[in-house]
Amino acid sequence: MRKSTLSRRALVGGGLGLAAASLTTPVASQQSSPGAANPRGIDVRSSNGVGTAMTKAFWVVTGDVSDPEGYKAYVAENANAFRKYQARFIVRGGKSETAEGRPRSRAVVIEFPSFEAAVECYRSPEYKKAKALREGKADLDINIVEGYDGPQPT
Repeated sequence: MRKSTLSRRALVGGGLGLAAASLTTPVASQQSSPGAANPRGIDVRSSNGVGTAMTKAFWVVTGDVSDPEGYKAYVAENANAFRKYQARFIVRGGKSETAEGRPRSRAVVIEFPSFEAAVECYRSPEYKKAKALREGKADLDINIVEGYDGPQPT
């Protein structure tokens, strides 16, 4: 089991730990407005360009890299798909702790402006090209989840 000390910096650019759920949820007492950040600093709403807010979505990825040198080609190539679909890394590697389940060596959370954009990115020709470069170099679990903007425990 790996241990992690999570800080604001870790949530934005480092380890995952048990913080994945808090990345997608604003505090209940906050009146959320389109594009407003929650007190944790993670904004789960995205403007669609016409003044209406949509819930963001995330790729929650865990996995093991068996060929770090070969994996670099995948990382370089996936940038094309992520740029096209306006993806943003929230968590990328770093320290983590497996509290339950199968321990994995790597955790990544990638934010997208909408669930549709997250799914389209995964199914895109750009990402398929990157995914082909990853074959035999890493074993990943990729879950595409919509952010949550509802009530919270008080």
